[in-house]
Amino acid sequence: MLKAYMVYSRTAGSQESAALVFAHTAREARIVGWNSCSWDITDEYIDLAVRLLPDKPWIFSEKISDDPHVIDSPKCCEICGLWGKEPYDDKICVDCAEEMACELEGENG
Repeated sequence: MLKAYMVYSRTAGSQESAALVFAHTAREARIVGWNSCSWDITDEYIDLAVRLLPDKPWIFSEKISDDPHVIDSPKCCEICGLWGKEPYDDKICVDCAEEMACELEGENG
């Protein structure tokens, strides 16, 4: 069974550039991620970090096959530009939606 992993540069951090990888193990995710992505952030394999992601339906909705593979550009929030967070709708994440609601509440209250 495939698991979801985030593959990114340790030096640059996960918010700078990351890919979604579906693989059986972290080692496999690192290899598949390294071989499949164009890494502008790092040119060193040892700098590549792998983090297991939670088993959430919105992450697995990106999966395209039962073989190990990379989603180089997963759907991301139009406001914060991050992916992997629970979606509020197709365009923004729950965190940004809550922040917008608080800002509106502050303006109206």
